[in-house]
Amino acid sequence: MQLLRMLTIWDQAAKDFDINLLITGKGVSTVRETHGGFGNIITVNTHNLSIDEVNTRFVEIKRAGNLRCRSLKLFFVGKIPNDILMEKGLKQKGPTFMLPHDGINICAVPFGSHEWCFMIEKRTGHGVPLRALSFIPFMDHQLKLEVDIS
Repeated sequence: MQLLRMLTIWDQAAKDFDINLLITGKGVSTVRETHGGFGNIITVNTHNLSIDEVNTRFVEIKRAGNLRCRSLKLFFVGKIPNDILMEKGLKQKGPTFMLPHDGINICAVPFGSHEWCFMIEKRTGHGVPLRALSFIPFMDHQLKLEVDIS
């Protein structure tokens, strides 16, 4: 499954912050800053990124300005991989898949017949935690390795 782009939305806490720091790193990124009454919202759209580089890019952006991620959206080519999503614990409701969880919103939504989006959103607290990225389909995670050397 080919990753088309990664779109992230961040809350900005620091007043003096150079958003150009968000352009550097994995992939090719564009940044848009929106000023509001309750602070600034930063949208980072990253292309030319592999699925294995998503974690790295997420951390690069977070650390660049001590930002809080409100939303992470990954857009893929193809149809929603039903079996993989159900294996990760997502439940199907019509054409969408959702993870039954109170604290965080994780879902997969079709965009036409040849594209779909995997979303992780948490607008309260500290935002999307890094460990939530383990629900991303096609991402290899090695949780534990045991080797008997005797």
